[in-house]
Amino acid sequence: MRGAFFLRCDPSIARDLRRGLTLEFAAGETRRLARIRECSTVAEGLRVCMEGIEDRDAAAALTGAAVLASRADLSRLKDGEFFDADLLGLEVVSTDGRNLGTITEIVETGANDVYVVTSEAGEILVPAVAHAVASIDLGAKQVTVIADALEYPEAPRSPSQNRIR
Repeated sequence: MRGAFFLRCDPSIARDLRRGLTLEFAAGETRRLARIRECSTVAEGLRVCMEGIEDRDAAAALTGAAVLASRADLSRLKDGEFFDADLLGLEVVSTDGRNLGTITEIVETGANDVYVVTSEAGEILVPAVAHAVASIDLGAKQVTVIADALEYPEAPRSPSQNRIR
């Protein structure tokens, strides 16, 4: 494929990447729209050929860019499925009743995603794994985490409370 490059994306949307789909590539303030000309699954991930991205230099300029697609262009999710973006802003509570804050970021690590939960008191990192996350209720806009699985058994303190005087 002339002008082809490899695209790393969330495997759950790989099935939706198809000829004719328009993607937005976002890197900092730079935004670029491009339509998929060809797309195939290969061992390394996805090989795509985009209209207007014809050579190695044009593809290299997209390295590290976020790849965005219109939600309307993606398949309907099954019950219990969600996109990462659906979790941002959800309230996080523990199974012992503490309000821990809201999800402000999702960090991809090699093993599993990590939810960054932010409150006035600070941040808590919650691994996105079954032994830490009890439930995700998009309707109630709430994520319940298992208190015993948290790295910090107490709610976070503000930086001023941690200061030694």
